[in-house]
Amino acid sequence: MTKADASDPLEELTAMVEDVLRPLVRVDGGDVELVAAGEGSVLLRVSGSAAFGPGSERVRQQVLCAGVRKVLGDVEVAFDKAVPRPGRVTSGAEEADGRGAAPSEP
Repeated sequence: MTKADASDPLEELTAMVEDVLRPLVRVDGGDVELVAAGEGSVLLRVSGSAAFGPGSERVRQQVLCAGVRKVLGDVEVAFDKAVPRPGRVTSGAEEADGRGAAPSEP
């Protein structure tokens, strides 16, 4: 995104979250989404390792807050931690195969 494209701060913030911050957080097993942005404040919803994992506070402060403030300046950044819904528990093998199903036995 060039400075000419960045005339709307909300569009620039949305692009920062979707194109930069979300991929960074997803690599480590988390997720982030922009919930609200108002005068002087931003609300992000975090889940997975970004909400509850080791180092999550550091990720929120040094990566997510820093990214938001790079776009909007000195704003308050708040976080909503998304708690996983009860449901089927998956194992690492199920996630690794990419289909969400347990590998079949020979």
